[in-house]
Amino acid sequence: METPEKMSRKMLIIIPVCVVAFLSVLLACALVQAFEARADCNAFLSDIRNLRVGESTYDDVLRIHATYRNRSSVEGNTCERNLCILDFSFENIWLYHSGLVPGARFVGSLTIRNGVLVKVNLTLSSNPGYDATTTEETSDNLNVKAYEVGGRKFQSDQRYSYVWAHITSAASEEQRRAAYAFNLACLTRFGGCKDANEILPILLPR
Repeated sequence: METPEKMSRKMLIIIPVCVVAFLSVLLACALVQAFEARADCNAFLSDIRNLRVGESTYDDVLRIHATYRNRSSVEGNTCERNLCILDFSFENIWLYHSGLVPGARFVGSLTIRNGVLVKVNLTLSSNPGYDATTTEETSDNLNVKAYEVGGRKFQSDQRYSYVWAHITSAASEEQRRAAYAFNLACLTRFGGCKDANEILPILLPR
């Protein structure tokens, strides 16, 4: 029969082992959730690239909605041919709460008017304070440049706190690819992304 002293020593070993095992399981679950979000987001981006503002229809967008229904919501709770705004969200919330990575969220918004896709908004935000946004892809407009990019740097160094790309349906395929080239590794990278131009690498070094 074990003495109380031996039992106490065993407990001192068992308890930390159980705690480590529990934390390892939580971390594994958080990693799985983050990588699933990243994979879904990558597939979503691929599907969005196949849409065309001014050409893709209400039914085309509804197929996207059906594919990513568990990650989508409808603004105003109604989605009809004359007006429908669908939002899609992909985030690393479990990994963020583990304290190992900054919070990161990718949000996509599709707007349909009169049965046609008229706007695509895409944003990848990383906490704290880094954003990369293709704010609008809209139909061709003579009063708007087909492709325009810009950003804002931190005052303390040469990193970007914010970058953006505005394009229209008149943008070239190369320009469109650049505007959609989000670095989704920011959802799963330990330490996160530290530069908005790393999140959306669209601005050339000066």
